[in-house]
Amino acid sequence: MEDITAKIPYDGTTTPVPATAIHAADEFNDRRVEFQGAVEDSAQTLDSADPGQLSKTLFVNGVAAQSMLDSGAANTVVLTPITGANGLRVATPVVKTYDLLDGAIFNFAANATNSGNMTVNVGQTAGTLIGAESLFLEDGTTNVPVGKVVAGRFYNVRYDLSNTRFVLLSSGVFTPELMTGANDSDGTVTDPNGLILKWGKASRTGVDTTITFAVAFPNACFQAFAMGGTNADVLRHPSAYSPTTANFKVQCNDAAMTTFRWFAIGR
Repeated sequence: MEDITAKIPYDGTTTPVPATAIHAADEFNDRRVEFQGAVEDSAQTLDSADPGQLSKTLFVNGVAAQSMLDSGAANTVVLTPITGANGLRVATPVVKTYDLLDGAIFNFAANATNSGNMTVNVGQTAGTLIGAESLFLEDGTTNVPVGKVVAGRFYNVRYDLSNTRFVLLSSGVFTPELMTGANDSDGTVTDPNGLILKWGKASRTGVDTTITFAVAFPNACFQAFAMGGTNADVLRHPSAYSPTTANFKVQCNDAAMTTFRWFAIGR
């Protein structure tokens, strides 16, 4: 788009340009062409009865622009606009550059859980990607740990042009499928930072009872705890020990012990 103030024609050589100066017809036509291009690029069909199409265009390019679809694999995030091939213009087949995206923030639901260092690639479509750049934690230097990005959870990334990289701004928020269980059944929940909490209720099978997690911790079980499951059992002091990613043990020498509740924390 050209500078409008530099294109005002008038008779004479007065400087500055008089306030009474009038645009030539071709200047108005040029503006209409540029506005039309913006509207059509936002995937709208021109409608003379709709005076709000330009404001809708600004919404698409300002608000919806941040929402992307991830079609990549475990460690290679591939982002394209939710507005589709004819919506927000991220890049063209000819001009593929991140120069205008410095500081741009994109949010997306991860398509897969990462198993190593990550990259992000952004484009209008999968066929017009700008290029893969490394993804780091918010400090800008630490690689994304294994399992930090979880499939189905939402994340924000920002592009840092000066360091030619993407930065992970936030971990995924809670989603309903990430929590299972109820008061008296085994359950699990994963918090936005990847910390996993598990809990349950079990019966004593002997001096040592092994509790096997329904789903193992991906990386480690940090701590496990046990307590009596009834008023009487609270006084029998069960103790949890030897936690692993798959299970832990509960010891109680009191044969009168019947049930206990347990809790485990890991990642």
